[in-house]
Amino acid sequence: MKFYILLLAFLFFYNSCSVKKENGVCKLEIGDTALICTGDIIFRKGHDFLSNLVLAQKDSAFFSHVGLIIKVDSRLLVVHAMPHEPNQKGGVLVEPLDNFISCENASASSIYRVKDLCREDIDIVKDYLLLQIGKPFDSNFQFSNNDRYYCTELVIKALEQVYADISTTVLSTEVFMMDEKVFLPDDLRKSFLLEKVFDVNSDLR
Repeated sequence: MKFYILLLAFLFFYNSCSVKKENGVCKLEIGDTALICTGDIIFRKGHDFLSNLVLAQKDSAFFSHVGLIIKVDSRLLVVHAMPHEPNQKGGVLVEPLDNFISCENASASSIYRVKDLCREDIDIVKDYLLLQIGKPFDSNFQFSNNDRYYCTELVIKALEQVYADISTTVLSTEVFMMDEKVFLPDDLRKSFLLEKVFDVNSDLR
């Protein structure tokens, strides 16, 4: 009996990850949302002017924006910080994951996971994020300011609630005319505390 349970579990996981990368990273497809967890970090590569501006800060940059995923009543949502735009309210926002990674907003997306986060840690991160929704965007990109956030700052400070020194594992970037060094999405992505778990199909629902 135990053998059949293990076999079914294996087949479920195998079918869920319909495309495997050489490094073992799964390509998420429609119906695979059960594999995504609260606390997962979603990176995307945008194709608007602001995204191109972020990507221009480093020759090797790939992702231009980042947010944290939370599950609320089985819905997958992304909490992230965006500047004000003519057709979009700025600040710390919450929106459905499928909108965050839609073709209109992203040309590529990947999900990373912080190593060794326990259930209690995940709840702490989620509670912190929910308290930040509605706070303004940090247009000065000052990590020392705790009243407003830019995208990577929000993610790092949420994770600091359980990893107090996580910012020391993230490289920062000098940006022209900014008083402080800036944490770009790709700087966070390269932290040794993170591991890539999924590449995401833009048609994920």
